[in-house]
Amino acid sequence: MKKDPKVSIIIPVYNAEKYIMQLIDSLLNLNYNNYKINLIIDKNSKDKSEKIARNFAKQDKKIKIILN
Repeated sequence: MKKDPKVSIIIPVYNAEKYIMQLIDSLLNLNYNNYKINLIIDKNSKDKSEKIARNFAKQDKKIKIILN
């Protein structure tokens, strides 16, 4: 049986509060399951992007937060 390759989705995040929930929701609803999501969050972001991303990361082990 052939295994699907593991895919890393890398997303830079800076002041993305307006869009990050929809983006992560759509990624988590993919039909493909062998992937991880790395959110690289700019520490200088002035909105709630990091908080939103961390809430998603608590709910799904596919999501990793990286502060930049």
